Amino acid sequence: AATMVTAGVYLIARLNGLFLLAPDVMWLVGIIGALSLLLAAFAALAQTD
Repeated sequence: AATMVTAGVYLIARLNGLFLLAPDVMWLVGIIGALSLLLAAFAALAQTD
């Protein structure tokens, strides 16, 4: 799992120049990231472990 996180950060960093040329894509990536964050937070709150 840690490898996938590192790969994701690396990929976002490598594509930064492309995101600067397409601000709409940058917004989309941000929205997807925020939704993922909220989903993970609510899933963590629901666990009784």
